Formats: sequence, structure tokens, C-alpha cells
Amino acid sequence: MLKDLRILIVEDQPIIAFAVQEMLHELRAEIVGPVKTLAEAIDLVSTQHFDAALIDVWLKGEASFPIGNLLASKGIPFMVMSGLANEGEPQSFQDAPRLLKPFTLDELKAGFANSGLFRGR
Repeated sequence: MLKDLRILIVEDQPIIAFAVQEMLHELRAEIVGPVKTLAEAIDLVSTQHFDAALIDVWLKGEASFPIGNLLASKGIPFMVMSGLANEGEPQSFQDAPRLLKPFTLDELKAGFANSGLFRGR
């Protein structure tokens, strides 16, 4: 379904990062990451191309909003992964598809379908 699409994973919890990698692998995506820190993610987004990203809202206590804003400025779609409501988040995060942790493969597929990345596949 996601064959040949480069998907960045931004997640600091190893168990969740592993689960997301496994789901993306099953969808045949090219996986980049996971990256665990805000600085690492900003560096990758600034220097590499991605077709989409999955972003945890909080990375080791830091809000990941700058990553979402950078992706949005480049026109790269992303989904937010969180166990929390989106209250107080910037508009770019509120407008993005949201996956409530823990999520299933079907929920991940639906999130990608809603973002338009499955069009023509």
C-alpha cells in the first residue's frame, strides 16, 4: 500500500516505535527512523525528503510542534500520534490526522487513506 513511500517515524518510546515500524513494514513503506529527539527530527526534515511522517507530540518532555510546522511548510503530510487530546496544540497539529495510542494497523491505514497518500495505489 505504501510501497516506495519514505515515511519518517518520530517517536521516543522504543516499544511504540517498534510497533509502528512493524506496521509500516507490513504496508511496504520505506521507513526512516525512528528518531527520538526534537533536534534529530528537525535535522532529518531539514536535510532529507519524506513523503509523510508520523510524529509523537511529546519527545522526552519537549513538544514536537517545530517538526510539524517544518513539515507543513514543506507541504509534507504528517499524522500525529498521541494518547492525549489536542488541546493547546498549534493549528498544524490540530489539522493533521490523529492516531490515538495505542493504535492498530487498520487505524494506521485509515489515517494514511484520509491523508490522501493511498491515491493512485
